[in-house]
Amino acid sequence: MKKNKTLCDLSKDEIKEKLDELILLTNQPRYICRKCARVSNTEDHLCKPIIMSS
Repeated sequence: MKKNKTLCDLSKDEIKEKLDELILLTNQPRYICRKCARVSNTEDHLCKPIIMSS
């Protein structure tokens, strides 16, 4: 996935096309986006990330 595009920006078609890559980016989520509630292992894949409390 391109570095400058976040998970928040993905369309439904892009999600379908990149599902295997998305699974790797979200398999152990530590961050959640305040804008759309998507999650990621690292904050650089979200547009408004905050760390998830355990």
